[in-house]
Amino acid sequence: MPRDLQSLETELGIFESEMDDEAAKVFDKIDAVRARAPEIFKRTHARLDEKAKSVDRVDALLSSLDRSNSRPTAAASLNGSGNSSATTTGTEAAPPPTSPAAADSAEKKS
Repeated sequence: MPRDLQSLETELGIFESEMDDEAAKVFDKIDAVRARAPEIFKRTHARLDEKAKSVDRVDALLSSLDRSNSRPTAAASLNGSGNSSATTTGTEAAPPPTSPAAADSAEKKS
């Protein structure tokens, strides 16, 4: 092919057409990924909701332990109060600490 202005115009036209074809492939790929995204995110939300249920079960267990235990627990230390369901205003009196020996003798009596 000769290298003149007319052939340059032809080559540029062919090149532009090839670039349009490649761009169309990229757009097709974007559309395919875009079409998949809602289902993927729906599954992601469902999986995260299941994890949240597990966290809620642990939270309920710790709250139950806090309510049934008069001594401070690890859970109470984590949430900053002896009873996770009550809010403290600073005016309530804290219960007196129970020694391990007193707790043991109280358990033996009951």
